[in-house]
Amino acid sequence: MTFRVLVATHRNLEELVKQNAFRRDLFHRIYVFPLTLPALNERKEDFPELVAHFARQVAAQNGWKEKIFATEAIDELRKYGWPGNVRELRNVVNGSFCWLRTEM
Repeated sequence: MTFRVLVATHRNLEELVKQNAFRRDLFHRIYVFPLTLPALNERKEDFPELVAHFARQVAAQNGWKEKIFATEAIDELRKYGWPGNVRELRNVVNGSFCWLRTEM
């Protein structure tokens, strides 16, 4: 059986290895192809596309009518700090389908 493991973290694993807070051998096993992405709060220009993507995804997965978010709603979303990153944004979009019955 062949498989790959994708590991994601917001922590600096290299620094944790230096501090003996993360196993060096495990670090070298998972640090094969590092991909660093900026946090959601550092790329707020992506919000319209991300919100539209999640709205389409949530609607399709549940058989619901897609909701269109108003520019003002997206602007409000940009103001939040998003400590939960993209997962949190998806959950908010998902929740909006339950909370609101009208276009947003």
